[in-house]
Amino acid sequence: MRPAPVPSDFHKNALVETNEQLCARYNRGDNLIRRWRQESGARYRQHNHWTPERMDEVRGLIAKGMTAREVSEATGLTRKAVIEAAKRYGLGPWLVKPGSKPGDTRHIPDDYAERWAVLSNKQLAAHYRKSGATVGVWNKLLGLVRPTGKHVNPKPAKTAPPKTITSATVKRWPAHHKPAPMVSNRDVTQAGLAADFLRRFGPVVRCRADGRYDERGTHWRRGSTVLTADEVIERAQRNGWRPWGIAA
Repeated sequence: MRPAPVPSDFHKNALVETNEQLCARYNRGDNLIRRWRQESGARYRQHNHWTPERMDEVRGLIAKGMTAREVSEATGLTRKAVIEAAKRYGLGPWLVKPGSKPGDTRHIPDDYAERWAVLSNKQLAAHYRKSGATVGVWNKLLGLVRPTGKHVNPKPAKTAPPKTITSATVKRWPAHHKPAPMVSNRDVTQAGLAADFLRRFGPVVRCRADGRYDERGTHWRRGSTVLTADEVIERAQRNGWRPWGIAA
């Protein structure tokens, strides 16, 4: 299928309309509109905020000695846009303000040292609407140094009430935070009780017949010796243990 040709009035409309508006006008998809733009050489609509009136307004504010930040706040433009427009359209020159030379402290507010004693650098930057770098320069010019390892206006520590541990809380704990098994999980068979008795004299663990550790194994390992259930009971009796129903 041959691609649709570029309409005769497309170039004129493409200079003042967006792709979405062109799609609605010609009832075509976005990909086709983009191809028509490329074939016809129609550039996208340019959004130029710098009208002659706007440039005269910014030029007048700069002439009054305002900074780029102050101009952006007065006009609603971004600081970067103000700086770039001043260079592109020649809206300057920017006036040299006090403090632009090293050692000049005339631009620092009169109450800065007083507020420095009770506010942090971050709070000072928010109060004077300056950057953290500017606050650091002011501190350096005035010789203001904070004590090392101490905080200005330390916040009081929050004391949380003690938490009550319930069964629901324990269920939500991760596996590695859960408490050890309760006594109800203890091996209460005669062989298990005999192994508990032998642990008074040394380690005794469950294992397999080949001596490898296994908490569900059928044998016990005492030192380097692998014992069956009957052998564990016999060893315990020789050491003074008495099973159920047998008097000492």
